[in-house]
Amino acid sequence: MKLAKTVIVSGLLFSSVLGSVNVGSITAMAADNAQTSARTLGPANLPKPGDTSKPAPNPTPAPSTDSDNKESIKLIYTYKGKELTTKKIKAEIDINKLISLSAIEDMGNSNYRIKDGQVFKVFKDTKDNTNVVRVEVEKLKTIIVRCFVDQGAPHDREVKVGEDVKSVTLEQLDLNLQNKVVSNNQTIFNIDNDGIVRVNLESTMNVSVIYSSENGADLSLPIKEVTVIASQDRFNNPSEVPVPAGYELVPGQSLKFVKSGQSRFVRLRVKSVSGQVNNKPNRPGNSNISVAKPSVKPGNVALQSVHITFKDQNSSELVGYKQLTGKVLSSAKVEAPENYALVNEKDATVNFDKKGNKQVVLLVKKMFSAPIMNQGVVTTTNGSYKRLYTLEGKMITNRALGTNSQWYTDQYATVNGEKMYRVATNEWVKASDVK
Repeated sequence: MKLAKTVIVSGLLFSSVLGSVNVGSITAMAADNAQTSARTLGPANLPKPGDTSKPAPNPTPAPSTDSDNKESIKLIYTYKGKELTTKKIKAEIDINKLISLSAIEDMGNSNYRIKDGQVFKVFKDTKDNTNVVRVEVEKLKTIIVRCFVDQGAPHDREVKVGEDVKSVTLEQLDLNLQNKVVSNNQTIFNIDNDGIVRVNLESTMNVSVIYSSENGADLSLPIKEVTVIASQDRFNNPSEVPVPAGYELVPGQSLKFVKSGQSRFVRLRVKSVSGQVNNKPNRPGNSNISVAKPSVKPGNVALQSVHITFKDQNSSELVGYKQLTGKVLSSAKVEAPENYALVNEKDATVNFDKKGNKQVVLLVKKMFSAPIMNQGVVTTTNGSYKRLYTLEGKMITNRALGTNSQWYTDQYATVNGEKMYRVATNEWVKASDVK
């Protein structure tokens, strides 16, 4: 603001090949040929001269069915000793006249289920001489499982349990726990007087753990993926940290996670135990480290992984992490974390170079920051006119500020990695262009 401004073809095929031949005669001929073929399997079956006996037909074995070993059984379903209904099945009965649970069918009523802990004994009903099995069932009731995810709005689902059940296990609830865990590792849940079970769930996320030597240099150790509560911003204590065999955690360091887009990572310093050094630290001043030889199998293409850590050039804080995998002798583009840009343009390309997996540290600069209120007047410097930019970092091409002109400003922010002052609605001028 300037101061003051988506066929039947068989019939067709038959007609085209055979012309107008009678289909019925074809069928009769086929049947006669089949019978002849069945009786003349070889020379041994041919009748001898003067022999008027008819060839013995080939024996036809009776079809074998699973039902040969099964008997008809009548199931009588009872509830608290009272008969509810019956059903007939076929099942195998052992010498003790017992029948397995797997052979017993459900009653067919969703309000009842077979009661646990029964022995199904078969007895004969003298009235109609049938096999009978009595099956005790229990009545079911519907409960509401009310889930709260991250203490947000509840989600209800219905589950049926025995009518006398007062509490249920986590397995009985049959919850979808993908990317979620039950708060406080609870496994038993009480059913309240309203028939509701309340379950508190927490979202989870993966954290990548990267290891460094005592002096902070990268180590050629595999990166560990750990699942933690999404609301967690650090390891609560050292015992939660996955430490590689032969190493121990260096005490007194921050266990806080670093956010990189939707992912999290943490770089931790470890030291070898009893002098067991399995990996050499990175050489001072070299951000690339050979971790392992590329995986090569006969007929396969060699692959290499590059683990990239982004560091703010001003604060030296770790602000992002990314892993890229590619064919050896190929390359890939690197994108900086959200709201950051690479300091060196040459870092925008990573090469997979036959040197094994490696870790790279890239410097980045913050591109945008939340505006800060700061009222005042700025004056453009000498030289050429001064360019204007949007808060998103886009240059405004149809307007600029004249030299040695005064402008009212009410905010400043970091845009394109530089401090800028707002002089109009979403129009910002570089701090280096004003005084």
